Amino acid sequence: MPCWRVLQEREFERVGGSQTVSLMYGWIAATNRDLTSAVAEGKFRQELFFRPECFPVRLPALRERIGDISLLLDTLIDRTPKSGQKIET
Repeated sequence: MPCWRVLQEREFERVGGSQTVSLMYGWIAATNRDLTSAVAEGKFRQELFFRPECFPVRLPALRERIGDISLLLDTLIDRTPKSGQKIET
């Protein structure tokens, strides 16, 4: 699995190249599934769960954080371009 090798070893070689290119990166993945149970049931690959240095961050669903909805909407409205404005990237 070449992509996994890049994630694990943090290096790769370009197609047709002879030099190894080193990478520095961070990555974040999120799910609403219980991956520990999924691994135990064989529904999620064990090496994808245990190899990365991972730690759980428990965040309740938005429906359980009603007070955050207005803050989220205010932020989205502030970032939405007004008529004739360019979108900032």
